[in-house]
Amino acid sequence: MDNTYILTIDTHSKFLIVVIAKNGIILSRYKRVQARQHCRLLIPTVEILLNKAGLCLNDIDYLSVNIGPGSFTGLRIGLASVKGLSMAVDKPIIAFSSLEALAFCVKNQFAFVCPLIDAKRGQVYSALYAYKTKSLSRITDYFLCPVEQVLKDLKGKVIFTGDGLNLYAQQIKKYKNINAMFAPQKLWYPNTANLAKLSYDYYQKRKFFSAKELSALYLYSESCTMRLLPHQ
Repeated sequence: MDNTYILTIDTHSKFLIVVIAKNGIILSRYKRVQARQHCRLLIPTVEILLNKAGLCLNDIDYLSVNIGPGSFTGLRIGLASVKGLSMAVDKPIIAFSSLEALAFCVKNQFAFVCPLIDAKRGQVYSALYAYKTKSLSRITDYFLCPVEQVLKDLKGKVIFTGDGLNLYAQQIKKYKNINAMFAPQKLWYPNTANLAKLSYDYYQKRKFFSAKELSALYLYSESCTMRLLPHQ
């Protein structure tokens, strides 16, 4: 099997996350709460991790980045850095959403997965996921809305995850139509091992972007809907 090296960057939250992996297996990683320090620390952290893995930037085959939703400033820093690195070494980009990164951490084929990210001002970023033939699929559009709008139409077994649970876990328990379960708190933010696997999964599915094609998923309310996606 050919070795595929992927550098993954996630700056959507208070955590600065950088992962270097070979075929989905971590070689070096960094995950720390670095609020307001992403811009200063990101590129030096990449350099440190490359050195730790015994690699240089040209050895990286693909760059992978979280495109949101999340912190506006954090996303801009992450995307700008990945675009710059991509153009510097002429390597393609893998893009994933923060909601998918959270859902990917939950391995359960018998329940829906609903990540909730605190969007401030009484709103959450969310979407609904389900496993189809052992593969995670998003079955609704992304949405930005009060948590009540997310919960009112949910039924059956649903596993919730994300930092929105800090605010809304008790409220979720009041909905009798939902058999609510909650992911462990350590999975409420993206996990480095799962980010490495998610990026490698995208590589295997051949989902790539150029620097010019890459854009953030900000989810401003006027562009959000809550309809089910059509069956494919």
